[in-house]
Amino acid sequence: MSSEAKVRSVESLGEFRARLIVFLSKSSTAIGKVTEEVKRARMWVETDQRNYWEGRLKRGMRALEQAQAELMTARMSSFKDSVTMQEMEVRKAKRVVEEATHKLSRIKYWVREFDQLFSGHLRRLDSMTDYIVHDLPKGVAYLERAQRLLEEYAESGGGGLKAVAGAPEVAGGESKGEVAS
Repeated sequence: MSSEAKVRSVESLGEFRARLIVFLSKSSTAIGKVTEEVKRARMWVETDQRNYWEGRLKRGMRALEQAQAELMTARMSSFKDSVTMQEMEVRKAKRVVEEATHKLSRIKYWVREFDQLFSGHLRRLDSMTDYIVHDLPKGVAYLERAQRLLEEYAESGGGGLKAVAGAPEVAGGESKGEVAS
């Protein structure tokens, strides 16, 4: 077995390292955006939508009370056309109240279920973030060291790889490898 490595392209290792750094940057940004979007969606359901439908319910209840009062007045005055119009207003106000009540019950459901539905996905994002923040930078550093060692090896004429710390060794203590592009 030969104890020499034939180094053909150290630059390709450097290009890969550069692309890995770009990937780290873009993936960190993307994961951050996704996490923020999930938080924003939760707040939208919990706050914005709940406030909107609670306000709509209150306005609907006031409109229903007013329509019922006007219907009562119309019945007492015995104007048939007015009674029919007021009955339509009461039905309309009841539909608004029913819709708002239904929407609020759905919002309460989604507030309860939101965390359960997204927790698995968020855990996977957390593990991916951990990998990107802790493990990939170690890989970038390893690639940098490997590139530097291979450049030193190529410059030295190929004789000093065994003496370089961190160089991979094969059984029997001989260093061997081929880096090809």
